[in-house]
Amino acid sequence: SNGFGGFQEEQIVVRVPNALAQAGIPLQANSMIDKVVEIPVWLEAWSGQRGANVTYHMSNDAALREVTSLSHEKNKV
Repeated sequence: SNGFGGFQEEQIVVRVPNALAQAGIPLQANSMIDKVVEIPVWLEAWSGQRGANVTYHMSNDAALREVTSLSHEKNKV
């Protein structure tokens, strides 16, 4: 949720290890375009001339999973 009752789309670059790329993860990802997916990642924090940042890396034991339902804040108790 974007805090105003709607949803916001965000695109993040995730680095894929060579072993997963050769195993076909890019093809699996292409089959999930326009879907909500869960991708296991780990973060690498670093700082540079423009300040702090993070790089997202796909976990080596990763499996892409389509998210079939989203919980909405209005359903929370």
